[in-house]
Amino acid sequence: MSSNSIQRRDWPQASPWLSLITRLLGVSFLLFFGTAIVTILLGIDHQVAGDPVGLLILRLVRWGGVHGGGEHYELMISAIYVVWGVFLWEAANDLFEHKLFLDFTVVANVAHFGLMFVQGLIMPGEHIHLVGDVALGGVALALFAATWIPARSKAARLRISNSGR
Repeated sequence: MSSNSIQRRDWPQASPWLSLITRLLGVSFLLFFGTAIVTILLGIDHQVAGDPVGLLILRLVRWGGVHGGGEHYELMISAIYVVWGVFLWEAANDLFEHKLFLDFTVVANVAHFGLMFVQGLIMPGEHIHLVGDVALGGVALALFAATWIPARSKAARLRISNSGR
């Protein structure tokens, strides 16, 4: 038996809720950022900017001018988050074997959304993001972190107590 299979037996069974929430976070990344990629590449973002509702939606999620200029950056970060979503989906199969990745997910997104929050507060014309992508991402991240962090701590305590036997 390999050392990995021995280690895997030491991890407790993850809550089905934690697996579900991890998958939902992954799906939210795929949907939000996948939609961004498609709308930018097809020019839909410029088409909807002429409609008041479309303009409002763009203002909620697009930083800077709604008529673009940052699409290259938006496409690059969207590609990263689409891949991230796929990896979250896969990590949900065996959460504790992917604990470093899931910890990184929490910390990196706290940094990302934390910076967006500060920018939304201090940058002229960007306050709308506090009720748009900052709120949406913050709620999704808070739900994931509120389930992952306690589960990870409990698993670590159980593993330590089991190794002392």
